Amino acid sequence: MKEKNTKKFIDYFYEATFSAYDFLVLFIALNLKERKLEFDKDKLINYIIYCKENRLFTNILQEISLASNGIYKYSIEIDEAIARLKWARVLYTVSPEQDGTIFIADGNYDEELIKPRSNYVFEMTNFIEEFNSFKLVLRKEEKC
Repeated sequence: MKEKNTKKFIDYFYEATFSAYDFLVLFIALNLKERKLEFDKDKLINYIIYCKENRLFTNILQEISLASNGIYKYSIEIDEAIARLKWARVLYTVSPEQDGTIFIADGNYDEELIKPRSNYVFEMTNFIEEFNSFKLVLRKEEKC
């Protein structure tokens, strides 16, 4: 019984080395650096699902958990990170009821955001490149 309580106590103070928030901040900063000022949240979640199922990009995705409401999958951590960044006016949506497109506010804060997460830049850069290829495949499938 004591071990269970100790684990529960330790879990309260767990701090990830690279959280879902860090993931999204670095994702946004690298996209901003390339002047890509929008992304589709649903496609991002679908790609994260694909990567987790295939054990890809584990260092940057390990703290992102997925859930399902029976209709679609989502990530509470990603949703919370998006909300935090919307409050900070880094992200915004035009019409969230109709479109999953999330816009990145244009600004010059990319290096400031990248620097503390520099150990993950290479993997995130590869993730973004593969995500862009994944989106192209999805578009082709949608047209069929």
